Amino acid sequence: MLRALAILALAMPASADTLYSSNGPFGGWFGLWGADVSTSQSVAQRFTCAIDADLSTASFWIMNNAEQPGAPIVVTIEADVGTGSSSRPSGTIIESWPIAAQASGWNPVQQTVTSRARPQLRAGAKYWFVLRSSAPAGSSPVWNFASSGQGYTCITLPNGTTWQSSGLSAGLCMGVTGTPSSPADLDNDGDVDGADLGAMLTAWGSCGTCVADLNADGVVDGADLGHMLTAWSSGS
Repeated sequence: MLRALAILALAMPASADTLYSSNGPFGGWFGLWGADVSTSQSVAQRFTCAIDADLSTASFWIMNNAEQPGAPIVVTIEADVGTGSSSRPSGTIIESWPIAAQASGWNPVQQTVTSRARPQLRAGAKYWFVLRSSAPAGSSPVWNFASSGQGYTCITLPNGTTWQSSGLSAGLCMGVTGTPSSPADLDNDGDVDGADLGAMLTAWGSCGTCVADLNADGVVDGADLGHMLTAWSSGS
């Protein structure tokens, strides 16, 4: 019986922590409002991960300029480039999800995407969730602004591809959850073992940006190996 319970416990996924959470869209001074997501404008919200975590879910409150549901949306999580007010999505897509707006008109619906790839998000690193759509402006989805609170947001110029400089402004409605993890778990299998050591040795030396560079100094060396040995078999 105890053995069966132990196996069941190992099979159960670890509970997810909240990595980012805005207020909802209701009750603000401006009522329900948002940013159009269309062929001429993509919209992004930035967050900073406080802990090392494997991405679990992301959720967004979305309205619809059309009276019928179904407006197409592509959600992506991307790395950050730039500094300060020039911070923006890099275009390097970590994971993506095609969804359709569930709302009919300006009645917001919270929509959630679940990560299959479970990418590891690094503590202190900045990431962007980006919403794009092939729908024309008049029938496009609308990403709701939060009823209160600020966030780093970014929209594209009318060409739909070039990001304008971001800044701290009204925050968009977004929530992100993840499962705490160890950065030394290079293959994201829940433990730090020989497979991770092999991946580190393969990447040994100057690597620019790579997951095996645990201290992010541009090179995989003894310092990174020391971090891995400290975390050995500890998993998340």
